Amino acid sequence: MSSPIRLAALAAAPCLLALAPAAQLQGAPESLALSAGGTQSWRIETAPALAGAPYLILGSASGTAPGLVVGPGLVLPLNPDAYLTWTLTAANQLPLTQSFGVLDANGVAEAGFVLPAGLDPGLAGLALHHAVAVFDAAYVPQLVTNAVSLQFVVTKEVWEVNSGGPGDFVQIAEAIASPAVLNGHVLLVHKGVGYANFVLDKDLHLIAAAGERFSVKYPVVQGVGDFTLSG
Repeated sequence: MSSPIRLAALAAAPCLLALAPAAQLQGAPESLALSAGGTQSWRIETAPALAGAPYLILGSASGTAPGLVVGPGLVLPLNPDAYLTWTLTAANQLPLTQSFGVLDANGVAEAGFVLPAGLDPGLAGLALHHAVAVFDAAYVPQLVTNAVSLQFVVTKEVWEVNSGGPGDFVQIAEAIASPAVLNGHVLLVHKGVGYANFVLDKDLHLIAAAGERFSVKYPVVQGVGDFTLSG
């Protein structure tokens, strides 16, 4: 950042940093669909005394506790991992927007996480957490915020199983094992897909693709889930 907005005033009055209220990070929505994509909008709120102070939004894919000590009495509620390193070195790069900047005259900033559409449904269940560090003029951390969670979810409920063409999965066992396939979902099964020797631990509906019929010979099904066959 080349323009140190009001940083000189912060350096001349460090007591303002000590007296400032705790910083807060707000984020909404709490989840984004992998198929549709979307944006989790962030709002950083501190105090007018911190106007012009630099901030940096960091993230973790491995939880919030025990967190990372960034200064005396300051624990950033993010566990160190590869994603945290990336957010540290790739500020303001998609999917992050305005993750590095300065607080406005009210000690507030807006930022976000932009999820593109059409991502791998296998990412369902992944949770990212983000939190903010606020710095003084010398880029020494002065405040940290709470962590905000972002869940990746799947809104799709019908999955194509096709071993000889385009589809979501090539085998029923693969579909059942996917964290994106949930109880009550439908597996649209194409001709040629094998049915034997799979472990069923979900309640699913198996439906033959249009114009095709099931040909199930001696299936060996283990597990506690239920399934229905149609077609």
